[in-house]
Amino acid sequence: SGRTRKPWTHRRTRASLAHSSSNMSINEAFFAVENYFHIGAYEKAIEHVAAARASASNGAEQVALAVFEARSNVALGKAKIVIDSITEDSPLPVRAVKLLARYTVGENAEDIVQEIMAMTEDMTGGQDATVQLMAATILSREGNVVDAMKCCHTGLSLELNAMMVNLLCMIDRPELAEKQAKMMQAVDDDSTVVQLACAWANVASGGKKIQDASYIYQELGDKYMWTPKLHNGLAVCFMLMGAYDDAERELLEAIGKDAKNAETLANLATCAAHLGKSSSRFINAIKALGVPSEALAKIEGFEGDFARAAAAAANA
Repeated sequence: SGRTRKPWTHRRTRASLAHSSSNMSINEAFFAVENYFHIGAYEKAIEHVAAARASASNGAEQVALAVFEARSNVALGKAKIVIDSITEDSPLPVRAVKLLARYTVGENAEDIVQEIMAMTEDMTGGQDATVQLMAATILSREGNVVDAMKCCHTGLSLELNAMMVNLLCMIDRPELAEKQAKMMQAVDDDSTVVQLACAWANVASGGKKIQDASYIYQELGDKYMWTPKLHNGLAVCFMLMGAYDDAERELLEAIGKDAKNAETLANLATCAAHLGKSSSRFINAIKALGVPSEALAKIEGFEGDFARAAAAAANA
């Protein structure tokens, strides 16, 4: 069955991402970098950093571009490049991204949390959106949602507000997530970050709002480009609506774009189980990646429970 599509609604559009980079103003070039990053087109974001750098007229713009480049490399699994290229002389926001890179390669989490918290308590870091966002990201991955939320409360950027929406969804407070997303819409309804935050809040709220979330993913994919991140977002909506065949189709598109995406593999395992198919090859593929995965931790937990239940049955 085909996608259930929302009638196309024209939003006020920023510069088309198809513009030739040489003709871009810094605003257009920076928008392209930021937008590609948020939809999960990390290689495209890195490609556009060079064009944006040529147009950047001040240090703050250069730092912002360096942050997106470093974050894109971390997202691509190239944390080592970030760790090796950023020094103690690098600007504070870029050093904050280096801490996330170190965290993702499995360095001592306690030390990294200490370092990022020291940055947030510094006068400059306390007012820097990237420092607060990196702290919130690391803390949330450590399961410390309360302190992660404190970093987001500064409201220094739309992305910090979006992180707050994400955290509220994590602790099962969809009504507060929706309220936060609506506040963001009032600031900039066009922003991709705002659109994604609305999608997360809609998914968390459930019911008919899941369909609204699916429209957001479809519109972003059709308007810019389809990425594993957007395919996964739409697939989750389809699964929650019971449309597992549609979800599987989206996930196969995603795996075609990135065969080693742990989120896609985990969703394919879930989807396969609901379709009565074997999910073992997807689970084995996640294990073969050798990277920490929340989904894998849950799967291994289930396997441990099964092994214990089987042993108990055998000994009964």
